[in-house]
Amino acid sequence: MCKLNKGRKTSAGFSSSVLLPVIAGLLHLNATFQCLITLISISDTAKLEQFRNANCRTEISIFIAYSFDLFCCYACSIVPFSRCRESREIAMHHLPVVLFIQPLILPVILQWKAYDPVIIELILNGNNNLAYLLTRASTIGYISSFNEAIMCFQRAELTFYGRKSMSEDSGQKCCEPRIFTSGGVQFLELCYKLMIFMILPLFSCKAMFQCDFIFYKAQMKTVTGLSSFFKEVVCPYFTSPTVLRTILYRFFMIMLYPSMGKKTYQKVRQHLKLSNASQKIS
Repeated sequence: MCKLNKGRKTSAGFSSSVLLPVIAGLLHLNATFQCLITLISISDTAKLEQFRNANCRTEISIFIAYSFDLFCCYACSIVPFSRCRESREIAMHHLPVVLFIQPLILPVILQWKAYDPVIIELILNGNNNLAYLLTRASTIGYISSFNEAIMCFQRAELTFYGRKSMSEDSGQKCCEPRIFTSGGVQFLELCYKLMIFMILPLFSCKAMFQCDFIFYKAQMKTVTGLSSFFKEVVCPYFTSPTVLRTILYRFFMIMLYPSMGKKTYQKVRQHLKLSNASQKIS
């Protein structure tokens, strides 16, 4: 027979602390699905309306998923992610996206030419490659929702069985069946997380730097001197909401992703050590 850990809480059952993370996980799965559709279906030959629709679907699905996570944290006092202990850990990631990065795409989606004249003019003049690269850069960043979906389902499973963390029963056999908190799924989730922090940003940054080059090349056609360079290139670049969005996104990745990638790598090594230890015990 299995021996239960002393002091373990009893099963929480299908309470709100289980159901809310499940709903959050489904919302993140929907966001992942929208991102995959965009990455598969959009190319540099697509029409402007297709780019607008794709960005609109992706941004709305991410906004809903992130907003619901914050609702769980601050309205219900439930942290929906298995890897996070406090609400502020989620807020540090979600709030910059919802409050600063996402609103900056509105001028392009809604074609508010007065707010982002250069970028919108380039796209309207048939520069589909620019729209494609902008869409690709943000969508690759949002594909991390799949990892967040797994963490939500892990949280629901942990709470259902009355456990606080996946390390609570490390190296011991448990009576309850595990799916999302099983060793295999944990390893998959950690590897995917490592890819998010260490590999995917390279593709996003590549797309954004290509956007910079397209912008620079187009604006340099009218430059005749240093003063016109500042007027036609520098000022439009740093006052464009779309460009500011890419700058903030790059700053966001530089400030957070290296440390988060390092922590994830340490978790992968720890997980492998615990798995090897449990195999020797068994």
